[in-house]
Amino acid sequence: MIEHRRSLACKAAVGLIALAVAHLVVVVVAVALVAAPVIAMVVLDRFVTPSLLATVAGLVLLWALVPRREPTTAPGIPVDRTEQPELWDVVETIASAAQQRHPAELHLTDDVNAYVADIGGFWGFGGRRVMALGLPLMRMLDAEELGAVIAHELGHWRRGPVRFGPTAHRVRSAAVRALDTPDGSRRFISAWLAERFVRFTAPVAQAQESAADSVAASATSPRALAGAISRLPFGTVAYDVYLHTEYIPIAKSGMAPPFLDGFAAFLSSRIAREHLAEADDASFGATARSTLDAHGSVPERVNAVGIPYMGLSERPPPQVSAAEMIRDLPVVEMALVARHLPGVDELQPLDWAEVATLVLIPGWTADRERLVGDLPPGFHLGALPCDRDGLAELGEDVGAALGKDLDRGERETYGHHAARAIIGEIAVERGLEVRMVPGEPVWFCRSPYEFGLFSAFDDVVAGRKQSRMWFALLEEAGLTGAVGRTAVAPHGTTVAPPTSPVPPAGPAPDGPARPTPAPVSSRPPGSEWMAPTPADRPAADPVPVPVPAAPAPLPRRLSPEPAPALVAATSRAAAARQPVPGRSEPGFGDALFGVSDHTRQVFQVPIGMGRHQELVLHADSVTFRGVSVSADDIDHVAYFATEVFGVSLWAGPVELQAKMMGNGRNREQSEPAWTALVEWVTARVEQRLVERHLATLVEKGRVTVAEEVLTTNGIVVLGRVVPWEVLADLDVTGDEVVIRQRIHGADGSTPLESLPARRPDAVLLPALCRAAAGAARTRTHTHTDLPG
Repeated sequence: MIEHRRSLACKAAVGLIALAVAHLVVVVVAVALVAAPVIAMVVLDRFVTPSLLATVAGLVLLWALVPRREPTTAPGIPVDRTEQPELWDVVETIASAAQQRHPAELHLTDDVNAYVADIGGFWGFGGRRVMALGLPLMRMLDAEELGAVIAHELGHWRRGPVRFGPTAHRVRSAAVRALDTPDGSRRFISAWLAERFVRFTAPVAQAQESAADSVAASATSPRALAGAISRLPFGTVAYDVYLHTEYIPIAKSGMAPPFLDGFAAFLSSRIAREHLAEADDASFGATARSTLDAHGSVPERVNAVGIPYMGLSERPPPQVSAAEMIRDLPVVEMALVARHLPGVDELQPLDWAEVATLVLIPGWTADRERLVGDLPPGFHLGALPCDRDGLAELGEDVGAALGKDLDRGERETYGHHAARAIIGEIAVERGLEVRMVPGEPVWFCRSPYEFGLFSAFDDVVAGRKQSRMWFALLEEAGLTGAVGRTAVAPHGTTVAPPTSPVPPAGPAPDGPARPTPAPVSSRPPGSEWMAPTPADRPAADPVPVPVPAAPAPLPRRLSPEPAPALVAATSRAAAARQPVPGRSEPGFGDALFGVSDHTRQVFQVPIGMGRHQELVLHADSVTFRGVSVSADDIDHVAYFATEVFGVSLWAGPVELQAKMMGNGRNREQSEPAWTALVEWVTARVEQRLVERHLATLVEKGRVTVAEEVLTTNGIVVLGRVVPWEVLADLDVTGDEVVIRQRIHGADGSTPLESLPARRPDAVLLPALCRAAAGAARTRTHTHTDLPG
């Protein structure tokens, strides 16, 4: 160990000396070039004109050698001690525990990052020590984990086990910051020298990172450090997606929903979890995105402080985050967001629940008017092009109307934007509400059904789904009729559209400009923002279209006529006499499973004390009270109905308990939700589990389910085998599963035993017994038919 430290100290010293010598050599060469005319006069006794070129080259080299003072611009919002005393107290306390002087300045940034740097010096020397803490990072961590992050960053400046380590870190950090900027080669002599120094001192930097982790673990606790390290990779990737594809497009409209609340919700979303795999190589510290990063892998660093890594990255965000210590948090959030929007003079705060009404819905109308003009007579969503060629044709019309010459990719993008705007506007006109939650697809709702129209359309365009899925979804959502005609909602409910499309209010003279949506290709599937659904309405009642906020003037189309591609598509669909192929009256199974991931059911169920929880049924998963299980992962089931409606699902170590109040007026809300969940279990889970138990019975001759023994001849009841031929159908009634035996010579049956329906897999027995009896009859017939 001592030899290793000496080796690292030697490497640090050699790197610093080599860098200094390289500077000296370049200075000597530059001075010689500058003095070339004088040398020529002395040696040759005459003036040589080409020597002036050498002088110019030497001056340029000297100019490049002069170390540039690092920027003095604040990296974020400066934090005064009088304004944020709690945060300063934490920093100073941790600095004392880490045996380091506290920073001269503290700044809050809008990044999942933290660092300490000398700002305004030369090559990392001089200037003032500044600490930057990312506000989104603070939202991901609790107070102790934030302390571990602060201690880690301050630990870089502690000598630790490697001599010259802090000096090498100081110079190396300056080199990396220079290389990460466009003009880095001019700031740090040359990119070649900087990169060679950084790579040569990489082992020293890695040792410094380990030493900084040890300082952080000692100043706080190993578990706090491990928790912070494990959260950072996922949060870094999730934040980039959230900021650039979710929040900024909304904020560009001049309206700003709560920044950190949206990020916290996004962290728990499906979209964020899909990006977790991209975070495996992300690291911890100021150079997390640099190819010259010296941090080790997250599992290695967590294990090094004595904490098992398994399961740490799956933890939800803390209930009370470190960001809670920030005073006037909404004001600080707004100031950080404004740094990304230099062209927006003022941001108007709004709730996430208002985003759909004030941003999305009027945006769809404005985009449709700007890109395609009025829709042609007889147009319906079934005529909308849903392939890349058709969207390119539509985009060509959009480009012609806007006076733009678009290439193939741009035509597809414009056509895609126009199509999504048409879908959204028509869906709202037909009475569908818009549901938005962070990190989920936009859902168009007619309670209790919710339809992912955008994500379904995108899947068809990308070739992931067939077009008939899109047509079936339109029919199930009640969007089959032509624009301006009465639409047919699921189960035959009639929804009358407004007598005329509701246009946006007149242009506001000083209103914020509506942004053009980001290119579709840059957005992950289903990454639009969402907010809570308004109060549930019966499916038979038309949902009024809200009056949108006044949008700013938009560029005028050169042609007021409908897009020719839409006119042609409408004519082709009318000639085919099949506007929207699909089913005429979908039931629960059709609506939920026929279009796979793009339809779901959402119920608000009473759980007692006036409280409600959301039950969400997807095609392949169910979510209740924050617990989500996949149909394919469920191993055991149970359900019952008394004064409490309940369904229990076990998937490995995860247990989902859905209990709903069934007494009095609560029954009106609980019973439909419970029935839908039981049907979901029956359709998605029960058959698979029954087939698994039946296979065991056939292979081994007996199987135990819900503490009952089934054999190839019958079911064991009270110590005796009741043959399949005399066993009546089992009943599931309320809270019991009743085993019955036929009465000989009569049509009735008599109960033999009652099992609690709450017992895992008891509700599988009726279907399993029928399947076992059928298998027994098949075996008997096969044996009887054997020859001789």
